[in-house]
Amino acid sequence: MGKETRLHYILLFFLFLFILACKASRNVEIKKGYRYFRPPGVTEIAKNLYLDKTEITNMNYREFAYWMGAVYGRHSVEYKQILPDTNVWSRFHENYKLYDSIYYRHPLFDDHPCVGVTYEQAKAFAEWRTNVVFQMTLVERGLMPLRESKRDSFFTVQRYFEGKYYGMVADTNLIVPVYFLPDPTIYKLATKVSDSIFLKKKWKRPKNCSRAKEGLENYCFEKIFDRTDTFPFGTIPTVPVVFHNCLINGVVTQLNGNVSELLNDKNFSFGNSFADSCSTIQNIYSLDPNEVNCYTGFRNACTFKKWRQLSN
Repeated sequence: MGKETRLHYILLFFLFLFILACKASRNVEIKKGYRYFRPPGVTEIAKNLYLDKTEITNMNYREFAYWMGAVYGRHSVEYKQILPDTNVWSRFHENYKLYDSIYYRHPLFDDHPCVGVTYEQAKAFAEWRTNVVFQMTLVERGLMPLRESKRDSFFTVQRYFEGKYYGMVADTNLIVPVYFLPDPTIYKLATKVSDSIFLKKKWKRPKNCSRAKEGLENYCFEKIFDRTDTFPFGTIPTVPVVFHNCLINGVVTQLNGNVSELLNDKNFSFGNSFADSCSTIQNIYSLDPNEVNCYTGFRNACTFKKWRQLSN
């Protein structure tokens, strides 16, 4: 890799970290003398329990892949192991073969849910997200400088607290925003929280939100308006999560539509997808852990923990 190319990678990565930190607009008081970012992009559904407002998008996952490529190299085993299976579309239906090459990579689908991801890849994304968000929390609070991520010395929560990150002495009272795949109980709790907000009469539809966009919530088979014999699930089967800006703060979106979502048990997913009828009751589905598809994605839950809780 040339010097200019390497510098380009480094600058882009730092820019990504800056953007990620800026998304965390609210703070939470954790311990007197310290303030931490509330996890970006989430809704609080219980005390010290958060869930992503939307599914993880192609852009979200490509940020993870970009980091892996920059640190390990784009020809490395580590990088190749985390890439999603983009051929899920042609396996789903032969007329969607074009999406094998464009759905994950093309900017048009940046805000669509990422699919073709295994349980192990989704867990790796959550672990990476934990490390990056905590790193930027420390940097933003002036507790450490931002350093270049190198193959053998990039930041992890474990390295930091074990004193293996540039010899820094960690404060063990600091707490970590830990991301993970949710279990069914968390999804059901999120559904109740969202439903209770919808029942309130005080909220108003944002001015830039049409009823058509709002109708894409819980996107299921009957809501696909352009179904044809050639494209039985519409020209584009999924919908982008940007439409969810139509919804009030505090609502976790697409809990029963767009794509089903991986659980913390690799044999199951939660919720229906664009391929399911709108009349199908919200359910937990069995999965073959050795296969991936175009109608299952994922999102993260998050909770704050101290290092001693993580190390036990």
